[in-house]
Amino acid sequence: MYAFLSRSNSPKADNFVAVVKEELMNNHGVNGFETVGINKSGLGGVSNVVNDSIAKHDLIVVCMTKVHEKSDETFLPTEANYIELKEAEKLGLPALIFAEKGVKPHSLISNQNLYIEFDGTREDIAFNRPLIAHILRDIAENKSKIKEQVDLHRNNNNIQINNNNTIKIDTTTVAIIIVVGLIVVVLGVAFFKKK
Repeated sequence: MYAFLSRSNSPKADNFVAVVKEELMNNHGVNGFETVGINKSGLGGVSNVVNDSIAKHDLIVVCMTKVHEKSDETFLPTEANYIELKEAEKLGLPALIFAEKGVKPHSLISNQNLYIEFDGTREDIAFNRPLIAHILRDIAENKSKIKEQVDLHRNNNNIQINNNNTIKIDTTTVAIIIVVGLIVVVLGVAFFKKK
């Protein structure tokens, strides 16, 4: 399993990220990490380099560390975390999120993503080892189902299957279906009147 790593470029994050990588590689079967860095992102959003890099991985591992302090002594995730996580969600890539204690990741996390909060020490991440294993097992089991849904959406932009397996069809598609149905009815009536 290979992971895209979303992290701050701040040296303050280095120890936290090293502990996460060590835990995932030594105890959870993650074989490698790649990160591109937010400097590859342009004004129009995520560059093709970042998008392509995220897309070729099995999951995104997000390390949210104490970098941006708010006035109330809480910390927010970096812009890179936000952009890369949202891009991974668009691509249907599952996320494993680690938040340093004191970081408020709630603005980044959708209903599908869990996060693990720890203090950055090996002892604290080891305490969370069963939870990490459980999340990674769920990711492995659901990955093919998620990929099928994303592929279906990409192949037909007019029809979407939501996470709760309901189908959503946009209004243009509904209008086209109705118009085609009416044409068929009118032509059918005209054909039978001629006989």
